[in-house]
Amino acid sequence: MSFAGSLGTGAVSAPFDLDRAVAVGDPAAGRIRTAESGPLRLAAGPGAVLASLGPDLLLAGRARLYGTAELRSALNLSSTGPEDAATLLLLAYRAWGLDFADRVPGTLACAIWDASARRLVLVRDSMGVEPLHYTRSAGRWLFAPMPSALLTDPEVTPAPDMETLALSIAELPVTGSATGYAGIRRVLPGHAAVIADDTVREHRHWHPDRIPTLRLASRADHVAAVTETLEKAVAFSLPPSGPVAAELSAGFDSGAVTALAARILARQGRRLVAYTGVPARAIPPDAYPGLLTDEGDLAAALAARFANVEHVRVPGNQGSLFADCDRRRLTYEQVERMSPNGIWSGAILRDVRRRRIPVLLEGGAGNVTFSYHGLYHLCALAGSGRFVSLARAVWSLGRHGNPTRLGLANHALAPWVPPAPVRMAKRLTGRRAPTGLDDLALNPETARRTGVLDRLLAGAHEDVRAMRGDGRSWRVAMLGDPGVAAGVRRVSGVDVRDPTADRRVVELCLSIPDDRYFDLETGETRAIARDLMRGLVPDTVVATRQKSIQSADWPDRLREARADIEAEIAWMEASPLARHFLDVPRLRRLVDQWPDRGWDGHAMRAVYLGTLCHALGVSRFLRQFDQGNRPAAPSEWEATP
Repeated sequence: MSFAGSLGTGAVSAPFDLDRAVAVGDPAAGRIRTAESGPLRLAAGPGAVLASLGPDLLLAGRARLYGTAELRSALNLSSTGPEDAATLLLLAYRAWGLDFADRVPGTLACAIWDASARRLVLVRDSMGVEPLHYTRSAGRWLFAPMPSALLTDPEVTPAPDMETLALSIAELPVTGSATGYAGIRRVLPGHAAVIADDTVREHRHWHPDRIPTLRLASRADHVAAVTETLEKAVAFSLPPSGPVAAELSAGFDSGAVTALAARILARQGRRLVAYTGVPARAIPPDAYPGLLTDEGDLAAALAARFANVEHVRVPGNQGSLFADCDRRRLTYEQVERMSPNGIWSGAILRDVRRRRIPVLLEGGAGNVTFSYHGLYHLCALAGSGRFVSLARAVWSLGRHGNPTRLGLANHALAPWVPPAPVRMAKRLTGRRAPTGLDDLALNPETARRTGVLDRLLAGAHEDVRAMRGDGRSWRVAMLGDPGVAAGVRRVSGVDVRDPTADRRVVELCLSIPDDRYFDLETGETRAIARDLMRGLVPDTVVATRQKSIQSADWPDRLREARADIEAEIAWMEASPLARHFLDVPRLRRLVDQWPDRGWDGHAMRAVYLGTLCHALGVSRFLRQFDQGNRPAAPSEWEATP
């Protein structure tokens, strides 16, 4: 299900082993097809497409299209015209040029060689569901879905990207095309990378800021539109036959996806297996006041609503922190925080694979689509000086205490206050350390050298969250890059699909005014999601206002891994590369001062589940560079705090 290629651009053009690259991207690959056109070489595994259109256009990639009849009509093709995805993509490119992907319904990542224009176009769909990476090496441009395929080439030196990793450790957004691997770039979602004359330029074909606002007569009309669109997205995510799996929490996002999938599958006489991660032991009610520590019962109530759903509770002790972190690093090929959630998530994947279920549904983008809270409208009210309307909204939405009125006021006003007073207020209330580094694992000297510390102190950590009342921009930023999930398919054979990240759902939800997402009469946030789910799922699920803490037994997992954590800290202390990026002395103190009690406190979670687990994930990512044949750690990586 993978593809790869190379474009020679000079006299020095060492061969790129395409068979090996495709096999890394798809270990189960059978016959690999190849094609050449001038300086371009392409290869595609059984699940990828490879096609040509005349002598000038050649394509390799992956694509899943819906609405092909409408696409053929837009292309002025007859009803008996081509239906295969590859040919339709080439025809769309020939008709609409670099913006063709914006007009193609579905998901895609592909490489198109345009011989007449002497250019290579690497393009991803608007949501970035499928990944695509490229690099320049030995007089060639190499491209493939994941970095591991590019790293099979002996001329591509594996090394960490210094700035990207520093930003990642500081929990700052990485907005460009850089990855954790030096010299390896990703094609951004909604973009094309156009390579011509040995240079590359980015072309954006998806413009969410241009989506017109959809003002309907009532919220009920918006809910009806969202329900219809989300159900279409769920149907598109289902395989043509057999059972389906879904991750199911107590929240709205996975709950809506599971319920709609179950309803569709029931009409077809098919079954759905819904998985919920739960603690491995009972958690005392007073451990996390106000938080839901076990989502199993609410999830079971939803599953019981549908006769064709089997509900499976997955305890969080079916694996180890380190084995799971390494699995996710190899799967996603990026820094992965060491997370207790990953243990039950990995156990779910193993069981899905054991049952030979091809597709696992999730609802990861729901919080920024149909179950968006709408609260950035409060920022807009504050910014426009409509303080009477703001006060009314804060009073109404805070009546249930979650969120609180103080929290709502802070949400509305903080983006408009300079960073220094905000930091001072947070320091006085104990919410954030004044240096911006005390809750991070980043080496302070590296933070200063890279300018990351300046960005933290300037409030850069708020940029992506606030957007000064622009809820649309915030949601687009939070969509991130879902293409890494394709790594799950490569490693496990299970295709993880998120209907809430379907472009139709995303664009519809972005078009709805923010104030339609909450209800001033009832004081409810996420009003569209609540209305959508009424009658579809039990009332107890709709009415819940408790936030969940998944893996509430996380201290058990850390205690079980303590010996491995000690060994990892020792490796960091011996590694110049790890010492460059991480505040290793601080991490050593955290292990030496291992607490006997108080694990349930917020500060303890921030330090051990946050700072320490993040650092351990970074360390496991860095090991691949220290343990490989290259590179030797440059002396400048040594930085003593």
